[in-house]
Amino acid sequence: MKKIAVVLILAVAFCFVLVAFNSNNVLAAPATKEIQIAIGKVLIGQGTWANLADGRVQIKQDGATPYMYGSSTTFPITISQPGSYVLTSDITVSGTGVNGIRIEADNVTLDLNGFSLIGSGALIGVYILDVTDVEIRNGTVRNFDSRAISCSQSGKGIRIIGIRAISNGGGITIDSSGCLVKGCTAVDNDGDGIRVYQGATVTGNTCNGNVTGIYAVFGCTIIGNTCSYNNASGISTSGGGNTIRENTCYMNGWGIGSTQHASVIGNTVMSNQYDGIWLTMDCYVDQNTAINNNRSGGGYVNITSCATCTFGTNHAPATP
Repeated sequence: MKKIAVVLILAVAFCFVLVAFNSNNVLAAPATKEIQIAIGKVLIGQGTWANLADGRVQIKQDGATPYMYGSSTTFPITISQPGSYVLTSDITVSGTGVNGIRIEADNVTLDLNGFSLIGSGALIGVYILDVTDVEIRNGTVRNFDSRAISCSQSGKGIRIIGIRAISNGGGITIDSSGCLVKGCTAVDNDGDGIRVYQGATVTGNTCNGNVTGIYAVFGCTIIGNTCSYNNASGISTSGGGNTIRENTCYMNGWGIGSTQHASVIGNTVMSNQYDGIWLTMDCYVDQNTAINNNRSGGGYVNITSCATCTFGTNHAPATP
C-alpha cells in the first residue's frame, strides 16, 4: 500500500509540473495541430522533443548543436530513412567544406517550415544524393559557399517548392532528370539562380541578380518565370527540346540566350543589355514581345535572325 501511495503522489506532482510549465508557455503546444506534447514522446537533450505528434521528425538547433530524433547530431544532418522531416528553428551551419543537410533516402519530404538554413563558411545547404521522390519546400537557404540546394545526376523525381535561395555561391542546382522547381525565389547568387538538367519543369519562379537566372539543358519546360537583373542571361539553354513559354526577362545581359531546337512562345523580353532573344538553330518562335533591348548600344537586336528557325507573329521592332 505504501508503494501505491508513493506512485500516486508522484503522478499528482508530475501533473502539477506540466500545468506550471504550460502556464509559463515553456512547453505550450502551438495553435496548430502540430502538438509537440504527446504521450510517448521522450524529451532528450536540451529541451528538444523527438517527433511532432503528427509523426514528422523534428530537426532543430539549440545553441550550436543540431538535433534530430530528439538526439544531438553533427553536420551534415543526415536523413537516411524515408519519412517526413520538419525544421522547428533556424539552423546555422558553420565549418569550412561542411554541408547542412544530407538526404540519402528515397521518399523524403523536408519542410523548412518557414525557417532558414544559414551557411557560415559551409559548402551546400541541402545535398541530395542518388535518390528518388524527394521534396524540399517552404523556407530560406542562404549564405552557403557552393549552392543552396544540390542534387546529383542519378536522382529522380526531385521537387523543390517555395524555397528562397539567397546569396549563395549558386542557387538551386538539380542535375538529375524529371525534377520540378516551382514557386522559388533565387536572388543574388554568384552562379545560376536555378539550374536543371533534363526533363525538368521550372515554373512560377523569380530570379534576380544572379549570373544566369535559369539555366536548362535538355527537354525542359520553362514557363511563367520572371528573370531580371541577371548578369549573363535571364534564361539560357544549351541542349535541345526545350519549351520556353510565357516568361518575363527584363534588364538582364541577354534576355533569352543561346537557344536551339526549342519552342520560344509568348515571352516578354525587354530592356536587356544585349539581344532580347538569341537564337542559334531549329527553333519555333511565335507570339513574343521583344522591345528596347540592346541597351549596351553594341549592335544587338530584339530577336536574332536564324536561317533554320520558323517564325510566327512576334513584336520585335528594330533596335536603335
